[in-house]
Amino acid sequence: MNSFLTALSFLTRIPVGVKMERKTWQTSPIWYPAVGMVIGSVLVVLYQMFASIFPPAVTGMLVVTGWVFLTGGLHLDGLMDTADGLGSHRDREEMLAIMKDSRTGAMGVLAAIVVLGLKVVCLASFATGEWVPLIVAPIIGRMALLAGIKCFPYLREKGLGSQLGAGIPQWAWMISLVFGAVVVSAIAGGRGMILLLGAGCFFFFLAYGMVKRLGGLTGDSYGALAEGIETMVLLLGVATTGWGS
Repeated sequence: MNSFLTALSFLTRIPVGVKMERKTWQTSPIWYPAVGMVIGSVLVVLYQMFASIFPPAVTGMLVVTGWVFLTGGLHLDGLMDTADGLGSHRDREEMLAIMKDSRTGAMGVLAAIVVLGLKVVCLASFATGEWVPLIVAPIIGRMALLAGIKCFPYLREKGLGSQLGAGIPQWAWMISLVFGAVVVSAIAGGRGMILLLGAGCFFFFLAYGMVKRLGGLTGDSYGALAEGIETMVLLLGVATTGWGS
């Protein structure tokens, strides 16, 4: 339970009052899909509340604003840093130095505008009564974090993510990913498989691209993966409205 609360405290701004310890921090990634379900549930409540008052465009903007507030912009910050680094077209060491710089450049701002804009217009494009992509997007996005930590090397020896996942047995990783897939399938029905497969292909495209250029992943890369996958799930959700649900 402490590992779950640690994951909830790290990935959201929900006050849980748990003291973050090394062991619970290391094992917290297996709870990321569950935290994604919590985030998605909150977003659905916000969406239904705002949709009963405002037109679609305003509803989309308000929900995405709530999304950023709920997560503290954690992954959005990683997306911007990653875009600044990769968008600089420098050599590997210079890109990593740019990503570590606390200042945000033009490419980071553009990446944030594009991702947030796509999320808003996707929500504004939902059919009446639609909410399935909104609840599953954070789940699949946190599954991408889990897969990124497990499947790809971490670059920084003293980075925030350097100890994530240490000591977690193989079966626990698998159970966590299966849990996320089962929840998505239970919520989205046959359509959930399309969302999972589409997001999975996009995940490997993004992850391999970053590893090829950087030599591995960083905490910022994880954030970029989460934001990218969430956005892709929303896009696929709009494209597959009414399919197999």
